[in-house]
Amino acid sequence: YGTIKSFDKKEGKHQILYEDDNVEDWLLLAEEKLDWPDLAKTKAKPAEKQAEPEPPMGEAAVGWRVGVYWDPDKKYYYGVIHSFDAAAGTHAVFYEEDGTMENLDLSKVKIEWVKQTRPELVPKAKLSGNKRASASSGSSKPAAKKAKTSAKPPTGSNAVGSRVGVWWEDDKTFYYGTIKSFDKKEGKHQILYEDDNVEDWLLLAEEKLDWPDLAKTKAKPAEKQAEPEPPMGEAAVGWRVGVYWDPDKKYYYGVIHSFDAAAGTHAVFYEEDGTMENLDLSKVKIEWVKQTRPELVPKAKLSGNKRASASSGSSKPA
Repeated sequence: YGTIKSFDKKEGKHQILYEDDNVEDWLLLAEEKLDWPDLAKTKAKPAEKQAEPEPPMGEAAVGWRVGVYWDPDKKYYYGVIHSFDAAAGTHAVFYEEDGTMENLDLSKVKIEWVKQTRPELVPKAKLSGNKRASASSGSSKPAAKKAKTSAKPPTGSNAVGSRVGVWWEDDKTFYYGTIKSFDKKEGKHQILYEDDNVEDWLLLAEEKLDWPDLAKTKAKPAEKQAEPEPPMGEAAVGWRVGVYWDPDKKYYYGVIHSFDAAAGTHAVFYEEDGTMENLDLSKVKIEWVKQTRPELVPKAKLSGNKRASASSGSSKPA
């Protein structure tokens, strides 16, 4: 042990005065194995846990991106706080996933404060007052997440001709009409309303909508097709199959190489280890994968190197 007395910046060396013999030496410390005894004595104090910042209140919360926790789904739904209603003490949250709006008393729900955005970046179309006030307080989940539809709403030009309802918050009701056209440049749809024949151009992604025809057009379940009959005899040659081995609870895959009419067995060439086995396919569990061209069956196995571990039954490849 010794004390570092000086440092030569040009050479990058330190001058050490050793304690036991007062000898001085110049060393490149990066090339030496060192012990710094004073470091063990000066333990750094653990950083003090900082208090959680107080969540923003009232108007100060507008523009914040937040997660609203929905307990039944055990997950957060994310959106941006759009506005604050001082009289009701609630904030309107615009959900990014489905474009809906919900009024919430933030003191009564579990909130994850993600980051503060600029208020002017909150979707402008929602500033018209067309708010989706699905709840004035409490932890109600966004309405659009409660209702599951069997089909997705049409978009773009595919929506032309569809009947749709547009929510009007002032009247607390949907007004229905037919989508007449789509402006690709503006991304807007032209709607002709049924009650007064008034036409309007809307960005559907920014509105709360009802698609009545979606509930009516439930897709019919696909009819279960009958299993095709497995190929027999020579017709099975060239098929890629899986042979089930019960002790291992798995399939071993290969290609049917040939058929022995006298014995009623098929020779299966296994891809994994290059072995061959004669099997009575009626006595084993087979997965028919796909039909290949017989000429693609490995030619090297035509030498008669069959591993006839069993002329029938479910013997596993060695």
